[in-house]
Amino acid sequence: RRQHVVRRLDSSGLTVVSSEAARAPVVNRTAASGDWIAPAGFDPDVKSPRVAVDIPADYTRMLSEDSSLARRWRLETRAIFAHYLGAGYRVVDFAEDEARTRGRYLLTTIRPDP
Repeated sequence: RRQHVVRRLDSSGLTVVSSEAARAPVVNRTAASGDWIAPAGFDPDVKSPRVAVDIPADYTRMLSEDSSLARRWRLETRAIFAHYLGAGYRVVDFAEDEARTRGRYLLTTIRPDP
């Protein structure tokens, strides 16, 4: 029933990105790896009210086609989320890029209006 949740549910799919998500600094780096993107580290020192975390699209397919890369993603995202959630952030949004090659989580320390 929170306003930001209602807005998200009323949007026309996951490709809609809020302006906050578009401006949030991305805390992890990625590199090309064949048809995929690979994790290339993250910055635990980003101090911003909103941060973004990029992930590969179609992780389930990655599991069957490149299980080693999928494991690297699992470990990297675990470290990222453990760090930022432990620092008081919470996940408030998710979107995919138009080409559907990656997804992006939005984390924030800002509490929404009820």
